[in-house]
Amino acid sequence: MGGAISKLSGALLVPCLLTLLSGHCAAAGSNLDPKSIVEFENTQLGHYFLVVDEAEARWIDQGGAGPGWVRTGESFWSESPMAWLQTPACRFYGSVSPGPNSHFFTIDRDECEWLKDLAASFPPDAPKLNYEGLTFRVVPLVDGQCPLTEIQTATAPVYRLYNRGFERGIDINHRYTASRQIVETMKARGWIEEGVAWCIRPNGPWT
Repeated sequence: MGGAISKLSGALLVPCLLTLLSGHCAAAGSNLDPKSIVEFENTQLGHYFLVVDEAEARWIDQGGAGPGWVRTGESFWSESPMAWLQTPACRFYGSVSPGPNSHFFTIDRDECEWLKDLAASFPPDAPKLNYEGLTFRVVPLVDGQCPLTEIQTATAPVYRLYNRGFERGIDINHRYTASRQIVETMKARGWIEEGVAWCIRPNGPWT
């Protein structure tokens, strides 16, 4: 399963503003204010997790998600739902048992639908990633590159790394970071760089 999950497609997604009638924009959140996407690390599991909802972040801070979760200090901006260049990320989670006890995020619609279909094909007691809905919005790749924004400013890549959990016999986990230094550090620890997951505006979102 992990080997299949680690695939990354570079397909360009249709901006959310073009799919208002589908309900995707509303599903991704009703608050029109852009938010910071905050990274947590579980120091016991060696897992990473992204949170955009402030209430959920406070719940994790208070131990609601279990022991070991701390903020890494890394974060990046989500997009405003009013921005033209923005796509909501699909959020998946396995389970504590049978697992994997890990979250996964993708803005690739094909990858999102593939994971939904994969989970539906597995029996209830099999490890799988379950769809939890749409979450933060980010800038999609255009022709495989981070594009210029509506106001002609550069966007920056967010890289996806994979812990090789399937082949190591542990729960799979992915980390998403805009820092090349973090990418190289994780690769030195045995993680695989999978490419650019999405793009962000380094100086904050356009509203």
